Amino acid sequence: MQQSNQEELSKESFGLWKTLPITNEILKGLREEKRLLQITLSTGQSLLGDAGATAEKTAELVGMIKGIDLVLNIEYEDGEGGTYGLSD
Repeated sequence: MQQSNQEELSKESFGLWKTLPITNEILKGLREEKRLLQITLSTGQSLLGDAGATAEKTAELVGMIKGIDLVLNIEYEDGEGGTYGLSD
């Protein structure tokens, strides 16, 4: 993982970031939003009666879930082949 200014992010900085209360609140909110989106899909709420509209709404919901997963699955790779994620 790299910062926007392309500086190397240290393992310690990554570890600190993932323990911050604000980080935990954001991740908690994202997990809840993902759960609600999955419920929306699983209960057929994207079935809109029109094939095109249904496909569009379903794709939108799946895309939102995939976007949330990108954040929830952030990993830090050290220079020695070790990988650390948010759950480590």
